[in-house]
Amino acid sequence: MSDSIRFRTASLSDLPKLLTFEQGIISAERPLTTVLKEGEIHYYDIVELINDENCHVLVAEYSDPNESAENNAAPSLVASGYIKVIESKPYHKSEKYGYIGFIYVDQDHRGKALSQQIIKQLCNWAKAQDITDIRLDVFAENVPAVKAYEKLGFKANLVEMTLNLDD
Repeated sequence: MSDSIRFRTASLSDLPKLLTFEQGIISAERPLTTVLKEGEIHYYDIVELINDENCHVLVAEYSDPNESAENNAAPSLVASGYIKVIESKPYHKSEKYGYIGFIYVDQDHRGKALSQQIIKQLCNWAKAQDITDIRLDVFAENVPAVKAYEKLGFKANLVEMTLNLDD
């Protein structure tokens, strides 16, 4: 399996699939929160992320060895993630930190540690930029994601609480 997965920097030609991934993230998160608008929404400006020199958007592409050999089938994107260098608050120890987002793995490729591999590569990119403080957001109810992040050494830090006064 590992021979058929390749990681690379995302390009603008990946945009249609990345937009599909974004909607997959939103669909998975809608049941976990009450703050999202109805209808189609977007979390990310993916074009801006790809073009931002302070951001690294990574994708994983899968090539089926049988299909590829038989008919020159193009690899398909199966996972994504980004890390963006952000200025820290003046009272934080680090001047900048890396913010990880857009972690998505296609349903057919889950359970293969692709998200962990992507995060490790994003962290390596951050380290090459002299960034050592890495952060991400995850819904507490998204237990599989929380566990995956904890395996990589992430720890819960701040809990965001919401209250809707219309309820």
